[in-house]
Amino acid sequence: MEFWENISYKIVQGVIMKWTSLIILLVLIQSCAPEPKPLSQSGTFQLAAPTIELDSSIFKKSAQVQMALGLPNVEIRYSTDGNAVDKNSTLYTAPFQIGESMVIKAKAFHKDYLESGTSEVHSTQIKYNVSNALVGLSTEANTNYKGNGASGLVDMQKGTMQFRGSDQWLGFQEKEVKVSIDLQKEIQLSKIGLSTLVNQDGWIFSPQKVSVFANDKEIGATQLDDANKTQANQLQMIPVPITPANYQKLTIVIKSLEEIPQWHQGKGTLPWLFIDEIILE
Repeated sequence: MEFWENISYKIVQGVIMKWTSLIILLVLIQSCAPEPKPLSQSGTFQLAAPTIELDSSIFKKSAQVQMALGLPNVEIRYSTDGNAVDKNSTLYTAPFQIGESMVIKAKAFHKDYLESGTSEVHSTQIKYNVSNALVGLSTEANTNYKGNGASGLVDMQKGTMQFRGSDQWLGFQEKEVKVSIDLQKEIQLSKIGLSTLVNQDGWIFSPQKVSVFANDKEIGATQLDDANKTQANQLQMIPVPITPANYQKLTIVIKSLEEIPQWHQGKGTLPWLFIDEIILE
């Protein structure tokens, strides 16, 4: 009996010594290995894009712009002329006022991270307040996305990226939507702006063409060649230059893509069209 106890003791002692040696070896290897860089210094992580907030993206005189990113020591740089943002662009230091229509772009920079993607916001200074215009639609918006009805297209209230449950966005799943506008008096115009939403994850695509008619005659049109391509989620203001003249009654014809492109999971089906405001300039 004592013999077997001695054998068991020696076996256990041998196992303990073997594991102890292995642990010591691992500690030595680890101590000789180069110290890993902090993740923030590896340069492989990209910053989130900064937020751009306007107190009103549609305004008569001016609007305030505010930018933010919840990370210390981050530089936010921006442009207001539609040009791409780089490390030499204007540095954001405090909220500022704008007094004209413009495209505001912003990116975040930090020495330990890859620069962010670009945030983009369109601001629109209106010349005319046409909220009293009579507006009609050729087809009703989907019951889930009725917004404030046809009159909501001239109420100077912009929708946000959050389109579900919104009181601003009108959603259609139609090949063509016609909007008729009676201004009740003649106004000198040279351009129409159509505010739309692009959210391809939600099967919402940019229209492929916007045309404007007066007295059954086309007075302007904009073709959107990128409508069937991959686009970032965005609030899009589509400008449509028209023949300068005095107008009272206009018809805006918005044509959707014939079908969702083949690269999208909804391929072959009719895309959604979301509109929320028409600007007259």
